[in-house]
Amino acid sequence: MDGFASIDGTILDGVSATTLWTLRNRAAEARRSDGVIRDPWAITVFDAIAYDYDKFGRAGQSHALRARAFDAATHNFLDRHPKAS
Repeated sequence: MDGFASIDGTILDGVSATTLWTLRNRAAEARRSDGVIRDPWAITVFDAIAYDYDKFGRAGQSHALRARAFDAATHNFLDRHPKAS
């Protein structure tokens, strides 16, 4: 866990808990050698939070693919509008 104390994720519920689903999918994809994203922080935070991630089912690429699509759209916009911020 790179020096991070274990965090109790069970204190989260509802919408807050669903952020852990996104985190789990991003970390799983970032760990893949052929993953579509690189997100070392997702891996670090995922490893630091104690939670029953299995309740979300099998990890998938959905969140990583969405992030990649948003990144591509943002880069495209900034290429066309370099003064935008």
